[in-house]
Amino acid sequence: MVTERKTESEEPSYLNTANTENSPRKRKLKILIEKKSNMIKHQKLKIKRLQTTMRRYKRKISAMKDLLDELKQNRYINADHHSLLTDSDAGVKDN
Repeated sequence: MVTERKTESEEPSYLNTANTENSPRKRKLKILIEKKSNMIKHQKLKIKRLQTTMRRYKRKISAMKDLLDELKQNRYINADHHSLLTDSDAGVKDN
């Protein structure tokens, strides 16, 4: 009887000491990478939404400033009221 010798690839993976792909450490690191990648993805989406919101607010502020300038030119409001309204953006800064 001739018995064939099993090669390394035919042995069960738990017997193969060189197989570190499924080690607990590797598995844990892969899970950690997946979690961090997911967190980065959600943060990028949040940043994108905030940038869109800021762009809309800037557009709205610009339209209101144009309206104030037009009201001043047509003399619906005087210079004092115009300066009061344009300088009242105390907490808002332009970027």
